[in-house]
Amino acid sequence: MSVLKRRLETPRSRFFAACALGALVATAIFAYFAFEGRIDPFGRVLLANFYEVQARSWLHGHWDAGPGSYFFERFNVDGRFYTYFGPWPALLRLPFVAFTRELDGKLSRVSMLLAFVVMLTYASRLSWQARVLLRGDGRPTRPELVGAGAFVFVAGCGSTALFLASESWVYHEAILWGIAWSVASYSYLTAYLVSPRTRTLALASITAAFAYLSRGSVGLGPVVALGVVLLARLATAARGAWLRRSAARATSVVSDPNEEPGEPGTHVAVSWWLRVLGLGTDQANRSFWPLVVATGAPVALYSYVNWVKFGTLLGTPPYELQDQLAARASRQAALAANGGTLFGFKYAPTLLLDYFRPDAISFDRLFPWVSFAPPPRIIGGVTFEAVNFSSSVPVTSTLLFLLTIVGVVAVIRAPRPEGGGATAAALRVPLLGAAVGCAGMFVLAFLEERYQGDFVPLFVVGGAVGFWYVARLIADRSRGVRVATMTALVLAGVWSCWVTGSLTLLQQRAYGPLVTNDTRAALIDAQLDIHDVVPGGAPSRVLRGDLPLPAPASPNTLLVVGDCDGLYWSNGRFWHPVEQTPRTGRFRLRLEVADAPAGTLEPVRSATDPRGSSILWLRHLEGGRVRFEYEWTGENQSLIEGVTPDAAEIGQRTGDACALPGDSTADFALRMDPAGYVGVGRSGNQLMSTFAPVADSPARIGEQDVSDRGTRTFDGTIRRLATPTPMCNRLTEDPKDS
Repeated sequence: MSVLKRRLETPRSRFFAACALGALVATAIFAYFAFEGRIDPFGRVLLANFYEVQARSWLHGHWDAGPGSYFFERFNVDGRFYTYFGPWPALLRLPFVAFTRELDGKLSRVSMLLAFVVMLTYASRLSWQARVLLRGDGRPTRPELVGAGAFVFVAGCGSTALFLASESWVYHEAILWGIAWSVASYSYLTAYLVSPRTRTLALASITAAFAYLSRGSVGLGPVVALGVVLLARLATAARGAWLRRSAARATSVVSDPNEEPGEPGTHVAVSWWLRVLGLGTDQANRSFWPLVVATGAPVALYSYVNWVKFGTLLGTPPYELQDQLAARASRQAALAANGGTLFGFKYAPTLLLDYFRPDAISFDRLFPWVSFAPPPRIIGGVTFEAVNFSSSVPVTSTLLFLLTIVGVVAVIRAPRPEGGGATAAALRVPLLGAAVGCAGMFVLAFLEERYQGDFVPLFVVGGAVGFWYVARLIADRSRGVRVATMTALVLAGVWSCWVTGSLTLLQQRAYGPLVTNDTRAALIDAQLDIHDVVPGGAPSRVLRGDLPLPAPASPNTLLVVGDCDGLYWSNGRFWHPVEQTPRTGRFRLRLEVADAPAGTLEPVRSATDPRGSSILWLRHLEGGRVRFEYEWTGENQSLIEGVTPDAAEIGQRTGDACALPGDSTADFALRMDPAGYVGVGRSGNQLMSTFAPVADSPARIGEQDVSDRGTRTFDGTIRRLATPTPMCNRLTEDPKDS
């Protein structure tokens, strides 16, 4: 016990204990968002089963999957279907998919939480490494321990890493694992540059491969960093060979007594390069073959995966083969305007401006009182496939952004290692790699908040250096300077966490593409409750109108339709329903489904206008399953976008009756909005969500007479339930009547 106690009392142990406390609080906040405020780590998530599909394909000896496995993200390569997502998260699924299908589409939340913990673990390690290089490894003071824990907390909650918890689907999981393993690789590479050991080099290579096989753009950073060190070794070896040949011919006179005889120009150039990279002679003169393997292994693995799927080594995915997205107008426009590609330097001016502008935030009277910025200005008239709601890193990651600027200055000013020692200059190569890992996001035909996750490794590495450099600068200053500096850091950290948390909340419960009406309504209801207290009074930006809906108003505006026939919320681009009645296209129905042969289609709701007919069907499937399907008989029959209805399985039959989850009956919320949206939900879960034409006419429940695809009537029973509008009533009631 005495030995263990002494170990726990070491400076390093005390430091990591403080970091662990900050990481624990950050992880709890991340878990709250990732689990959507519920204690349900294995809840089903839409677009989250791709990795299970990939892992199960491996178990059958191939990489391709069925045509419906990857939905609209599939790549059709000569009749074989692949995904472009990297294989690392699929490797984690192998122990599960080998024994069960019950967890398909349910593992993303846990996987993302694990990635977040990995990221914070190595952020703590990098923080310790930066402290040792800048301040030594002595016993940390109490303010230093508080600062160490606070830095790790802000690395998690004051960066885009937290925003990724807003949606636990495959896109965010891939980015988060790319971030986590990149941070890990930079930590191991730093250890290797400080004290070259084969073990740390191997770990730097392995984690770089994991990052590269999770998300190619951010994962390229640690691979490039390893490559830079390899080039330095090769240059040193070439210099040595040159000097040996020169010495054999003649002895050269050099001005620097520490330099070897040889060709002055070559020697000086190579020495200057090593000095710029911050590499000491002990790192630069070791054998380069371990580095060849360490750098080549991630590249070889990445190339192998690309070759198996697409027949290319290091190129971008062939987006022209993404057949289900090829018909989208936005994809066609982007490809046509950009020479058949979704990448190009022409996007960089717009993306640089948007991701770094200091005004990328808006303020609102409703909680959380901040929101996304107005749409950016497109520079050069380029055509993006998607420009979605976003902010900028100086706004959301304010503290880490500022500390990274300080950190870059610190490593540039750090002296070159001498005599085998190490200084902060050893972090130049990891910082360079982290900067390269950000480059890919600036050539995409997409503008998304989630892509700013590529900045996180840069901010962790640079921010750790900047934090301990500031601590060193103010250590001997007056108490007033120290208090002022610490106050500024605290305020920047609080702002970063508040803004990032606010945007995460809004994305998850209002702005996100898969947000359900019930989820959005619950958020707005809570906002109105808070507004009654802070600041109080009637909420601003509440409009009155009627059908058809007017043009979308400014973000976070509420629209009352008619005599509370509906309440809508604007994100600045579309009106989203908060509360609806049958007049505005929302129905609450209780269904009891009778037994029927597989393939039978029964009408749930239909409507017809001069443009065509809308029919919401219930299809009976094999094995006692049922699902909703939507048919539009007029022009533009194809679904514009949304979740594939085939994924919307709502229950299983038992015996002769169709027992929906829980009982023989189940309640559903149907939205068939003439504005062009069809949705079906149950108990907060979205069973169908798609934009499509909808007939603007009175609805017929449980019957149709325009399509031969299915029956004329619903064989079970359908009961229409009330559709109350309490929030709308609350906004329109006369205070005098209260």
